[in-house]
Amino acid sequence: MIFDNLLKEDNKNVLVDLLDRCNKIKSINVDDLKLLSELAAKATNVSSKLPPQLDSLLVKWYNSLDAKTPDYTVYGEDEYIAELWACWKIYSKAHLTNIQKPLSLLTHSITEAHQDNKTIVDLGCGFAYTTATFTQIFPQATVFGTNLDNTLQMSVAKTMAQDYGFTMKSDASEIGTIADLVFASEYFEHFEQPLDHLDYIIDTINPAAMLIANAFGPRAIGHFKHYSVKINDVFGYEDIPAKQTSKLFNARMKYHGYTKQKTKLWNSRPAYWTK
Repeated sequence: MIFDNLLKEDNKNVLVDLLDRCNKIKSINVDDLKLLSELAAKATNVSSKLPPQLDSLLVKWYNSLDAKTPDYTVYGEDEYIAELWACWKIYSKAHLTNIQKPLSLLTHSITEAHQDNKTIVDLGCGFAYTTATFTQIFPQATVFGTNLDNTLQMSVAKTMAQDYGFTMKSDASEIGTIADLVFASEYFEHFEQPLDHLDYIIDTINPAAMLIANAFGPRAIGHFKHYSVKINDVFGYEDIPAKQTSKLFNARMKYHGYTKQKTKLWNSRPAYWTK
């Protein structure tokens, strides 16, 4: 299915579309995953305990961190589809709705500030429903999404790209141009050295503005207990507790010349940074 307005479309229809796209690429239990996705979104919305299947995946991930061998195979489990659905329904969809509110940037909307943008990049875009939505919010822009090759997420995202008119890349370095606006929701937390990766993104596509929704502290599949941060050339890297990483991340943004703009977005999410 192709939806004229993903943000206004009934969530039930979008979930059916997602599971259908997944099932065409890889045989999945559609009924079970539909129920699990609905339960995952409900748990995420009220910050309650995850359904048992996702809780098991979470335990598997953190046990692998304790063994100092992060088990990235969790991203390939069928149950992770439900986790990504919850992120879209509860977080990303809200972010993209809120940046369009008339006074989100105090006197006008954030989207109004970017109506002339030529290049928009959605980092770590999952199944790319956010990326597709950017083509609908900014029809004048060339939109890119990034994700890892040879994954279910990338395969589904490529079907979305064909239907909604954007381009998928496996790495920011493949985009080949600077970005006017970058969106990164639940992205940098999945890198053990997030500040280094931030440096890489800025060095590679030099975004004029960034919309970032980080949550380093909460336990989640793919998040780390500690993040590795380079202190300096003498002392090298140090493990920093997850809850302290946000402050260091913001400091690195300022180091690169970005200013966090005041907005009327709830809890400043996503944070809006400009050069």
